Amino acid sequence: MRSIRTKLALLVVAAVGSAVLLASLVAAWSDLSQRFASRRHELRDVAAIIATTLAQPLSEGRRDTLARALTTVGRIPGLTFARVTDAKGDIVEQFGFGVVVAGQSGVVEPNAELSPFSATHLATYPIAVPIVSGGNTIGELALIADLSPLRGEAAKSVVKALGAGAIAMLLGLVLSWRLQRRIVAPVASLTQAMLEVSRTKDFSATVPRASNDEIGTLVDAFNGMLAEVRERDAAIARHAEHLESEVEARTVDLVAAKLAAEAAAAARSDFLATMSHEIRTPMNGMLVMAELMATSDLPPRMQRNAEVLLGSGRTLLALLNDILDFSKIEAGKLELECVPVAISDVIDHVLCLFGERAAEQALDLAAHVAADVPASIAADPVRLTQILSNLVNNALKFTERGGVAVRARCAAQTPGSARLVIDVADTGIGIAADKQAAIFDAFTQADASTTRRFGGTGIGLAICRRLVDAMGGTIAITSAPGAGTTFTVTIPVEVLQPATAPLSPASGERRVVIALHPSPTRDALVAYVAERGLESVVVPPGSALAGRDGPPRAYIARAADLLAVCARERGIVALRDGPILIALAGLGDTAGDLGRAADRTLELPLATGDVAACFDAVVLGRRAVAVACSARPARDVDMAEPAFAGLRVLAADDNAVNREVLTEALAKLGASVVCVEDGAAAFDAVRVGAYDLVLMDCSMPVMDGFDATRAIRAWEHAADRQPMPVVALTAHVVGAKATSWRDAGMTDYLTKPYTLRSLGACLGRSLPRWQPRDAASAVSPPPAKHAAPAPPLIDIGVLADIRDIDTGGGLLAKVAALYALHAPRALAALEAARVGGLPVPIADAAHALKSLSRNVGAERVALLCEAIEGPARHGDLSNIGRPCDDIAEIMPQTLEALAMAAGDGESSARAVGGGTRHRAAG
Repeated sequence: MRSIRTKLALLVVAAVGSAVLLASLVAAWSDLSQRFASRRHELRDVAAIIATTLAQPLSEGRRDTLARALTTVGRIPGLTFARVTDAKGDIVEQFGFGVVVAGQSGVVEPNAELSPFSATHLATYPIAVPIVSGGNTIGELALIADLSPLRGEAAKSVVKALGAGAIAMLLGLVLSWRLQRRIVAPVASLTQAMLEVSRTKDFSATVPRASNDEIGTLVDAFNGMLAEVRERDAAIARHAEHLESEVEARTVDLVAAKLAAEAAAAARSDFLATMSHEIRTPMNGMLVMAELMATSDLPPRMQRNAEVLLGSGRTLLALLNDILDFSKIEAGKLELECVPVAISDVIDHVLCLFGERAAEQALDLAAHVAADVPASIAADPVRLTQILSNLVNNALKFTERGGVAVRARCAAQTPGSARLVIDVADTGIGIAADKQAAIFDAFTQADASTTRRFGGTGIGLAICRRLVDAMGGTIAITSAPGAGTTFTVTIPVEVLQPATAPLSPASGERRVVIALHPSPTRDALVAYVAERGLESVVVPPGSALAGRDGPPRAYIARAADLLAVCARERGIVALRDGPILIALAGLGDTAGDLGRAADRTLELPLATGDVAACFDAVVLGRRAVAVACSARPARDVDMAEPAFAGLRVLAADDNAVNREVLTEALAKLGASVVCVEDGAAAFDAVRVGAYDLVLMDCSMPVMDGFDATRAIRAWEHAADRQPMPVVALTAHVVGAKATSWRDAGMTDYLTKPYTLRSLGACLGRSLPRWQPRDAASAVSPPPAKHAAPAPPLIDIGVLADIRDIDTGGGLLAKVAALYALHAPRALAALEAARVGGLPVPIADAAHALKSLSRNVGAERVALLCEAIEGPARHGDLSNIGRPCDDIAEIMPQTLEALAMAAGDGESSARAVGGGTRHRAAG
């Protein structure tokens, strides 16, 4: 680092040096200019005199006299060339070398007016004057002068100026050096004092003042700063004497406050767990008994009372679950799963949950899943369902006319990831702009009066926002009073299986008439039609089947409207190439003659899978619609017959009502049950009895369910017995006991209050390969039979039906080409679902391939898909491996046989495996 002394010296040198250099250059320039001008004038005068002396000899033609005169001119210093020319320009006489030297390109003209700068690069200078005799110009004298001595003289001038400047610079340095001592010395002293204070931390030192200028002021400021530091240190020292006692006193208060806060939090958690347990225990008996009553043969009025009781109980349970979920989120204990999910299944499930409620309110409920939505994503299906359920429930609550629409699409999609966007839009009362920011706060609604008018706790949207935040997404609202509300949920997801492009017709009629009033269902149908390259024609209900352009490809209407139109236009209905008739049947719609009038019936609210399959079939034609209709999977319904006949269950519960509930519910499922009142009795019963499964309440006297399970596991280990399923029956959904069942060695848990469906699902998970012990097949194998002949690859009856409806030719080839395009994709989807290991996606994928195969008569593939779909629907995946492998093996043969059949006509029967003509059944 340079010192101030060095910097000042450099500053003086730079200032004086630049001034001297500039002065020297200016002086040299001025001197050179003067010398050049003087030399030019001198040359002109000399040339004029010589021209006068040469006038007479030139006019008389005396060349010898001219030669002598020029020789005399050559002796003049600085002249290197002389030339005389006559009036015609011819050279009469010359002397010396006539070369003009210049340091730059171009020619220097005689007598040219040049700038002084020319002297720096011009070596010679030409002069030309006329020779006049008797007033007439008889010739010209040209002289060339040497200018190089001028540059030498200018250089000497510059050297002298630089020398003078150097002397001046030395004098300036001497004077500045003496001045620096008076300025730098106090600064150096102050710097040294600062370094010393920094090193020793001795703030009692002071720096003496050596001048009355700014440096003196700086010294005073430094000394003042040291004084303030000394005062601060003294204050700190005085405060430190009492700091320990103050910290001790405040620490006591802080510890007390911390203990109080922890005690309050523990008390709140205990209260929440206890409250949940105490509320859920009586609700268990109420809900299960109400469900048993609702499914029994009661008089209509009593049946309605039981349904009201069941619905009210489920509403109360939903409110309780919302409060508990909110508490989990607040405590940071909410965990998200990441499993394969089909978003269409989630939306269909939500629509199924709220379909009856929407029908009771005379509201339209519909959904549309865009074609770009992936077939499978990694997500938490329970929490996605919870988000959509809250939003749909909220939309139905605040909507009095119109309907609610659920729309799913992808905002952005890259390989392996996508941003899923789900809109829930209603036509309800709307929300003012100044209220929208607060609706996501807990226990808040847009208007306090809406709580009294519409009900609700005000935490549903708060839960939605917290869940969406936990998924890394966002939730937004668009609304205006009286114009409805749209909630938009955007979630980043991992794509496990991309979307499959929907089918599009290669040719033929593309119009699809939708005879519906404006509604979310109509909007969804229009979107599905557009995605398949079809043209939607929206008309009022009751419009004619065929317009001015003839019959359309399909006609969609409500069941009652379609029946009326068909009765009115029997001729169009009877046409072989008439429109495909699709009826929409809601709750309470009577079937009447709908089975004979409609080619396909879709139940309201429309399930996205049903609609997609229906329109894919519409693309393929009437025969495909008929097959798809027969193969359509049934909706989720309550079990109509016992699913666990012969199952022996031990139920341990200290509550008499709960034991009665378990006895009735298990009897409904076909199982037999033995009940005990505490964990010790359960342990004794397990050791002496033979049971397939134990339902263990967790909170019991004598020995609770956790200790009883530990005792059972220890006995099984000592006896080298296979562990039996032990399912925890618990009303604890928060707190430590909510997860203690895992530590106790239980295999699963069932939360109170439960339903028949949740109880059956729990038994299915615990006993995935259940077979009745008393079944005849379990005692002895069935008698051997001759192996039935393998079904044909292709059902030629189906191919014949396709040819029968083909009026333009080439339909069978198109159908075969479409199957060759989509069947491998469907098989790949089945393989991907099989790798995922979840029953529902496997069953759905098998059903999709089965329907596709039945449409074209691929009978053997369809039967193998049935062998996969049936067990998968019941959660049994133990025997699906062989059918999957068989499908993969025969798929190339099926495609080849179908291609041959499409190109060879009736003679292809041998290629497709022969067989008699029969109809495919779904």
